[in-house]
Parts: sequence; structure tokens; C-alpha cells
Amino acid sequence: GQRDLRLSWRYLRTDYTLRPGEEVDIEATIASFFRSGMFTPVYRPQKSYYAQLMLWIDHGGSMVAFEDFARQVQALAPLGKFGKLPAVAYFRNVPAGRVFESPAHQRAISFDTLASRFRHKKVNLLIISDAGAARGHYDEMRVFHTRRAMNRMRQFAHRIVWLNPMPAHRWWDSSAEAIARIPGCHMFAPTPYDLNRAVDVLRGKGRKENKLEHI
Repeated sequence: GQRDLRLSWRYLRTDYTLRPGEEVDIEATIASFFRSGMFTPVYRPQKSYYAQLMLWIDHGGSMVAFEDFARQVQALAPLGKFGKLPAVAYFRNVPAGRVFESPAHQRAISFDTLASRFRHKKVNLLIISDAGAARGHYDEMRVFHTRRAMNRMRQFAHRIVWLNPMPAHRWWDSSAEAIARIPGCHMFAPTPYDLNRAVDVLRGKGRKENKLEHI
């Protein structure tokens, strides 16, 4: 529900790491001098924020049943700001080389455009899709094209998290199971526990694991 989403996303809003700074901390340097009698510059650590979040939503078909869930995520997730590029984009079944600015699949954004825009500073990518689990069967071409798309996404995506609105046990023996096993694809169900795990992955704190261990 909204409460679970809100509690999970709050840990992503202001998350940062400290990296060695290049700016001398004058006060700390003076204090160090009086303590030790030696002049040793003390450098100020700097905040290094994680990559901003972009949301892609599988829209139409079997995902019609999950439009409310997608809207809740869109409303509560701490999405980034990317200038002329939208923070939310849409696709149908597979983001095959492009996504769209509107649910009606208007104004395409190519992967080449994204790779150029985020060449130096990649984004974190959150995908909402049932990955074929709602239909309950294995679609070889869907898996093939998703794997191909994932390989291209790595050109501009730092981390890729996949929220599957179907319960995890419904992924079994479907396209979703195969897609969840694609290297670099972290797929989670919409449970409070899994939402927290998804946020941990986006923060770079998720442990390496079998992504289907919770099925």
C-alpha cells in the first residue's frame, strides 16, 4: 500500500556516501596543529549522492490491472530531474530500444539518446512490469528481447530494479522467472520486505543473492 511505499522510499531521498574531499578543513587543521604541534592538513569529506532515479512503466495489456500500483509508485518515488527528458517513461511489454514520454506511446526516447545524455553520470532505473507473469506462460521472444534491452540499458543505467506487481510465486515457469535471472536485473514483488530490498539495491547496499530465493 501507499504507507509501505512511503516508508521504503524515504530511505532513498537523501541517501549519500562520503568520499575523500579536496577542500582543506581550516578549523580541523588548526585544532590538529595545537594538539600535535605538527602542521598536517585535514581534508573535509564531501557528500557524493547516488544516481538519480528514473521510472519506466509497462503500460497496457495485462498491466491495466496494475495501473493504480504504478500511479502510487510514481507519486511517492523520489524521481530525479533530467532537464528536457522526463523522469517517467512508458513501454509495452519490452522496452525494445526506446521508451515513450506518454502512456499513449507518443514522443519516443531512444536508448541512443539516453546513452548520450547519461554518458558521464548514469541513472538508477526502476521498471514496473509483470514481465509476462500475469499470462502465466514462457514467451521465448519476450525473454530474448528483454535480455537484449537490458544489455543496452547498462550503457546509461547504474542500477536496474524491477518491481513486478504479481506475487513472486506467480513468476514460476513464466517469462518473469527467466527475466528475473538475467544478470543485473533485480526483480522484486510488491511486499514491504521486497520494497525495502529494492531500495537497498538502488542505494548500492543490496547483498548479492539468488534473485528468486524468495519464491
